[in-house]
Amino acid sequence: MPIMKEDGLNIDHHTSNHVDEYADVDFDYIITVCDHTNENCPYIPSKSAVRLHHNFSIHQK
Repeated sequence: MPIMKEDGLNIDHHTSNHVDEYADVDFDYIITVCDHTNENCPYIPSKSAVRLHHNFSIHQK
């Protein structure tokens, strides 16, 4: 069971957006939450964004 459903949240109707949709947004913060993302996500240019990274351990049941 996906983790969001375990917490009673249904996100089945949600979709991903392409990073290019945000090319003109000057973000205040850019937050990554896993090492794979931190190492492999496309670079998001932003003039003044504070970049924060926190890795969460993934535990399989």
